[in-house]
Amino acid sequence: MNERTTERMNECFELPEDFNIYHAEDTLAALKTWLQLQQLAPGADITLSGARVAEIDGTALQMFAALRRSGYCLHIVEPSRKLLDACQTTGLGAWLAEGELP
Repeated sequence: MNERTTERMNECFELPEDFNIYHAEDTLAALKTWLQLQQLAPGADITLSGARVAEIDGTALQMFAALRRSGYCLHIVEPSRKLLDACQTTGLGAWLAEGELP
């Protein structure tokens, strides 16, 4: 594994504090830009930090599902209490328990 690969593996996309419908368009645009900068195409592992998430709704969870359908393997690190609760409430707690979104 070269230095650039190691560097990319250590980087993650930080989910916003307000991860909801009101900020979905901005979040999606930022995520797409980040994926391009990281040179990550469908099929790649991507790491998302949920530490800052204070507000979350179904739109955010749909974004996770859309990324999976696109072929990305998602890893959530440092999920906030709100993110944990949202995943537990919707039956998606296993996503976080394993550290990977199936």
